[in-house]
Amino acid sequence: MWLPAALFALWLSVLPHLLAVMGTGHAGGTSAADAMADSTAEQVVAVLHLRREDLPHAIRGEIYPVARIVGGRYEDALVPGPNPLTEERSSPVAGPAGALDSGRDFTVYDQGAPIGSFAVTDVGSAVYSCSGVMVGLGRLEIPDRYIRFGRFDPRVHSLAVSGQGVRYEYTLNYYVALGRTVPQDGFRVDSTAHRSATSRLRAAIWTEGVKALSEYGEGPWLPGARWEDPRWSLEEGFQVFDLERDGRMEGVGVLEAIVTDDGVPVDGGLGPSQYVATAIVWASDRREGRPQPLLVLRHAREVRHWNFGYHLAEVMDLDGDGLAEPFYQVEAWEYYGFQIYALRDAALEEVFSGAAYGC
Repeated sequence: MWLPAALFALWLSVLPHLLAVMGTGHAGGTSAADAMADSTAEQVVAVLHLRREDLPHAIRGEIYPVARIVGGRYEDALVPGPNPLTEERSSPVAGPAGALDSGRDFTVYDQGAPIGSFAVTDVGSAVYSCSGVMVGLGRLEIPDRYIRFGRFDPRVHSLAVSGQGVRYEYTLNYYVALGRTVPQDGFRVDSTAHRSATSRLRAAIWTEGVKALSEYGEGPWLPGARWEDPRWSLEEGFQVFDLERDGRMEGVGVLEAIVTDDGVPVDGGLGPSQYVATAIVWASDRREGRPQPLLVLRHAREVRHWNFGYHLAEVMDLDGDGLAEPFYQVEAWEYYGFQIYALRDAALEEVFSGAAYGC
């Protein structure tokens, strides 16, 4: 029996919804189609700075935009703003500023777990180091313990400006915030439950890290310098993740070696210069028994510049594609920026570098 045209149109309109309910064979989780849809939706990656004024010691949140992700492509989301220290302006600049349109809600994360939210109700100018940038102002809702007892991070140096002039502040801590909530379950691994894979990864990362550090010593970087034996970094050491949530582990380790150069005194002094050479190694246990390196980063700094280098801010799914991306804060001389890496063809590739401020 033929259906009337109106009923046939109605049937076509509800058919996709019936298929969505009946066709999946499992409850919960994210299907491949859902992951693809999530990965094509716009996303904004930001850093929430929790800041305290010198006087009257008030604590507030501030959204610093890092990247806008559209169709899987990363774009720099930072919008330069007026520098209230050098320009005639006595109040924050109101109005939309790219990724920080008023009304955008951010989910705040700590170690991949959502801990609260930040609703942007206004956009204002602030000074970060010597750079004027547009930041999100608004309503912060996270438990008090994350505000007052979070990870204190003096690496983030900034200066804020109020309507009354210059107001000095410092950052208590910072968290990664996403403009669109993304499930983050399954990326962090209990290494004690995967002892064999953890042991293999740890050994492979140590080998690659020592090799990377030895290339410093063999090259022209510091000829004749004295190298101490490498060691695991006290700050970040060794960690295990499952970037694809497929049961095959990925690990990251940070190795350091102290280098003493008798020939190059610091700032014209009489004593020797001391440096810290650092190797950051990511490896995968995809081939059981033969871990493969995914990424090697190297940098060196003087011992007194203890905060220079790559700092792992988060490992989480930023763009909604179902894979976790390592998200680094990068600090150098009068420079602060961010880098994001994604797993592509058995390697971690840089997909974003930017949102920098400095002098």
